[in-house]
Amino acid sequence: MKKLIIKKSLLLLFLFLTSAAQAEDIDVEFSYVLGHDQYRFHAWSHGDQIEGKSFLNQKILKSSKHLEAKNFENWVTKVQSWMTEKPKLERSVASTAPCRSTYWLSLKNSSGIRTVEGCRTSAQESMHFNRISREGDFLLYSGK
Repeated sequence: MKKLIIKKSLLLLFLFLTSAAQAEDIDVEFSYVLGHDQYRFHAWSHGDQIEGKSFLNQKILKSSKHLEAKNFENWVTKVQSWMTEKPKLERSVASTAPCRSTYWLSLKNSSGIRTVEGCRTSAQESMHFNRISREGDFLLYSGK
């Protein structure tokens, strides 16, 4: 009986370790225009490697090859949550004014690619998008 319990425990441990080792590949990218400048941010994970870059007018501002895994996962969770909420915001806020400060955000993971676009002049959208942008920058600059 004890041998059976030990074998089951070892099997569960093996399954846990192999599933943890096979982390999901995630790719997050966003871009926006501010004044005459175009800003772009790109962070991705591949296996256990998490990297990121930020660009201003197609020139690299910051590049990091070692982002904190836990911070990256928390940030991606916030991005996914906001991308789910964004369609609800669009339905509740009807704007007829043309947008002069657009943004787009793309998330690629095992379930596919999801892209959202919006206007940074909308109060609700701007607040959420700016938070994602700031936290992405913090993630990049706090990396090694």
